[in-house]
Amino acid sequence: EKKKKKVADNRWTARNEKQAFSHPWLLTTLKGHTGSILDMDFSSNGKYLTSCGDDRAVFIWDTKDLTHKDRKSLRVNIEFDYATLVKWSPDSKAFIINKFNENAVEVYKVEKKKDGWLQASKALTFPKAHETDVIGMGIASNGRFIMTCSNKTDLVLWDLKGQKLTQIDTYLMNTTCAKISPCGRFVVATGFTPEARVWEVIFNKSGEFVEIKQVKQLTLSGHSSGVYDVAFDVDSSHMATVSKDGTWHLYDTKVNYKLGEDTRIIRSGKYEQASNNALIALSPDAEVIVIATFNTLSFYSTLTGQLDYT
Repeated sequence: EKKKKKVADNRWTARNEKQAFSHPWLLTTLKGHTGSILDMDFSSNGKYLTSCGDDRAVFIWDTKDLTHKDRKSLRVNIEFDYATLVKWSPDSKAFIINKFNENAVEVYKVEKKKDGWLQASKALTFPKAHETDVIGMGIASNGRFIMTCSNKTDLVLWDLKGQKLTQIDTYLMNTTCAKISPCGRFVVATGFTPEARVWEVIFNKSGEFVEIKQVKQLTLSGHSSGVYDVAFDVDSSHMATVSKDGTWHLYDTKVNYKLGEDTRIIRSGKYEQASNNALIALSPDAEVIVIATFNTLSFYSTLTGQLDYT
């Protein structure tokens, strides 16, 4: 009995510590989810933040009211399933989720009600295309395609109506990350191999899909072990990677690859806790890299390669 009580006390202490979290940069805490939060995304117009969790809920938060106690939020319930990934459409009028059990993309339309706040309704469910967990999902900024990728090697492009455009093999043995570049032209995937691979998605002048082809000149190489994650600056002219080998790289990707120019590493650095999955973010101006490991964020200057803040 004493042992059981001790465990309960420890859990209570851990819960109190979570609730008492404070930091000079902390703006607010958004409460509503009753389970683990798995993904978040800001709408392109900056007005909304959406989050999804294993509690079968997606929340939309009004960013204008973030500091208000009576802030606006909308809870969208996911029937008999939950969302592992969530992404806003470029026009901020819809969002898509990846459903865990069904392993399929679902589209939700977002509209304004008479009172000025939002309502969301399910619009479309895509057919299942992957047999294993989906680890990457995105919508191109030009609105031309949606991408999904599994933790194996199957990467699928869709049109906005849920029709499959094509499917490719990433040849990464296991894929850890797949993203669409901010310019909407490229898809990048990372995994077991020590480089990030880049594909160009090509449409003709009338907007019809032509092909997706690997651009070997844009391959992000230089690591000695698997790559966990990739990030972009605002115009896709720089990309950054973080690897199991304990290093991060910043690449100049504004090259004329059609004339054979290759990407080049312009800054590298080391980070702590390299034995665990890490995430990376790159500031819009490509001057700051942030790496997340466990519950720690580390800020690095790409001008010096040095750690600025943890």
